[in-house]
Amino acid sequence: MYRSLLVPLDGSSFAEQALRVAADIATRAKATLHLVLVHQASAVVAGPGEPVVLDPSIDQKLRGEEQGYLDSVRRLVGKDDAVKVVTQVVEGPVAESVAAYAHDHAVDLVVMTTHGRGVFSRFWLGSVADRLVRQLEQPLLLLRPEPSGAAPALPSFRKVLLLLDGSPHAEAMIEPAVQLVQTFAGELTLVRVVERLAPIWLPIPGVAPVPDSDAMPHRQLEATRYLHEVANRLRVRGLQVTTAVEIAADPVSGITEFTERERMDVIALATHGHGGPVRFLLGSVADKLVRSATVPLLVWRPRLREKAEEPVLAMGAAQVSGSW
Repeated sequence: MYRSLLVPLDGSSFAEQALRVAADIATRAKATLHLVLVHQASAVVAGPGEPVVLDPSIDQKLRGEEQGYLDSVRRLVGKDDAVKVVTQVVEGPVAESVAAYAHDHAVDLVVMTTHGRGVFSRFWLGSVADRLVRQLEQPLLLLRPEPSGAAPALPSFRKVLLLLDGSPHAEAMIEPAVQLVQTFAGELTLVRVVERLAPIWLPIPGVAPVPDSDAMPHRQLEATRYLHEVANRLRVRGLQVTTAVEIAADPVSGITEFTERERMDVIALATHGHGGPVRFLLGSVADKLVRSATVPLLVWRPRLREKAEEPVLAMGAAQVSGSW
């Protein structure tokens, strides 16, 4: 179970939309909730052509306002004593400062919206989430904020989709997904996307192209066997697990269509695979989902050894292709 969660704030109603979700998870897990705001030093220009300087008095006043803001949020979130709330103003580059705080305080999960604009920060864009994905040691739960800034309906996270591709890198996401499922007493669905391949043209006169339909049944069978093997390992732990092989033109459209059709609550996936005979899930898939998915994303960049182990069921490059 989670022991410690973190929500980065920037003073905006968009960023605050992560509070209800994080507080709900922290309450269920009896975890501590950390609220962090990254202070940006205030610069002052004395006049035209004058150098930019830092005014200590203005900067100190801004720090006080930021801490006051966090204290007010803490009182609101922790008013019923259901969750312990800790606040901290930190300083430095946004992503690096949040990642350092999460490391120093043994945070298990970071929860945040993908963008927002606040009165204390110059900006809080999706690029912050992009950098956090690459720097955090912990999984990151990304929420899509309501455009109006109004509090969204509280999601249940009972139906968790875990995207697998047969690689150890993707399988490293199993435990973070299981942790979320157990917190909500939910169900885990393992999904593998089998891409439709373009016909293979052979440089032989008079020879017709080899259609992908000839290899598709074998690719589906291998994917199904792989998912069943992983699912069986999880079922012996008492987890409710289902599997699905989705055939699509590309991974992102396959995941999106399955999520909408099956009404999944959250998509979990590892980012940034690399090398070898199997094409792993690359950061590009997660990047596109962050920008297009209509449900929350649980993402994580596992730090595996440079030489990854062979997948549980190795599948050749011809079986998993495209821009993964």
